[in-house]
Amino acid sequence: MDDSAGTSSGVQYRADYRDTRAFTPMEPLYDDLHRAQQRCEEDLRAVREDGQQLEFRWVPGLDNPPTSWRMTVRTPKLQQFVGMGYRVVVVGSELDIVDGSPDWR
Repeated sequence: MDDSAGTSSGVQYRADYRDTRAFTPMEPLYDDLHRAQQRCEEDLRAVREDGQQLEFRWVPGLDNPPTSWRMTVRTPKLQQFVGMGYRVVVVGSELDIVDGSPDWR
C-alpha cells in the first residue's frame, strides 16, 4: 500500500530526524500518524544493537489539536525516556520545516 497517496481528510504526516549537525526529512509522506511514527521507530531500531529492546513513547506538541509529536525512547540501560531527535509533523503546518532550518520549536 502506498502511504503517500492522499486521503479523504487530506492530512499527511512527515517523519524527520534532527540533531545539532543535520536535519533529515524522511520519505515518503504518510496518511496515517501511526505509520509515520513507526517509520521513526524502525529507523532507530535498525542502527542500534539493542534495537528490539527499545521502548517508545510519543509526546504530542502543545498546540490543540497537536501538529507535531516527539519520539522519546527508553533503552535497557536508561531508566527514563529521552528524546533522540525523531519527530512527526503535519505536512504544511507551522512546524513542517523541510529546508534544514535549525529551528526545532
